Amino acid sequence: MTDSCPKHVLDAIASAQVFCFDVDSTLVKTEGIDELADFLGKGRKVKEMTAAAMGGSMSFTDALKMRLDILKPSEQDFARFLKERPFELCDGAQELIDELHRKGRRVHLVTGGLFPQIVPIAQRLGVPLHRVHANHLYFAPRPSQSDGVDFEHRLNRWDTTNGDAILTPGAYIGVDTTQPTSRAGGKRIAVAKIKSKLQSVGLGERVVAIMVGDGATDAEARRRRSLDGVAGVPEEDDGAEVFVAYTGVGVRAPLLHMRVLSSAVSTSPRLPASPRLRAGVRAGR
Repeated sequence: MTDSCPKHVLDAIASAQVFCFDVDSTLVKTEGIDELADFLGKGRKVKEMTAAAMGGSMSFTDALKMRLDILKPSEQDFARFLKERPFELCDGAQELIDELHRKGRRVHLVTGGLFPQIVPIAQRLGVPLHRVHANHLYFAPRPSQSDGVDFEHRLNRWDTTNGDAILTPGAYIGVDTTQPTSRAGGKRIAVAKIKSKLQSVGLGERVVAIMVGDGATDAEARRRRSLDGVAGVPEEDDGAEVFVAYTGVGVRAPLLHMRVLSSAVSTSPRLPASPRLRAGVRAGR
């Protein structure tokens, strides 16, 4: 890997305080929404809708909302799915995250996946839930939720009736489109917010972040300036300094292929290497 990467990229990886990981086909071997669609017997419909969206002018947010409108996954559906379809971590993922934690690096999960599906993955990996940046869903409140501000907020934000029928408690209502991960380019905004918060609490004048993932939305998380940067970069453009393309599950044609990420993380004892943890590195532009 050192023969293929510019020194400033390797230095950025070695000095990075923050590592942001996609989840689907990066830390786990499947695509969460596709698996959920198959589990609910709606896999074909979701794939057809996704293909139509990719060929048209539909926004990322609209495509996400339409897929969820097809699935309408309830809280009960998620409970059954997580019990009957346990996730499988990618080879070397647990060891890599554990080693980053031992080295004092902050690990965040930045994913377009659904929060209820990401929670058990984060818990397995030892990533605190406040470091999970995913798409949050709204569900019809239960009677026990009928007192307090949160219930009133839900009633004001969402119509909890469907014609004359009141939604069943736990039924899917909608997706929180205020989350950066619900829209195109949102992962860069999420990474930028992580960096800004850490800088504000005194982690350092310049927080360096690495984005690891398998797709185009992960590549978009790169900052819009070179590693050397210029003064006055807008906060929302200050994404990851380096993008690492993980190709252990599926190879995406636009992404580069290189050796293991672990060999570039630091000059101290190397992280566990895995033949499945092949990666490509692109510096932010």
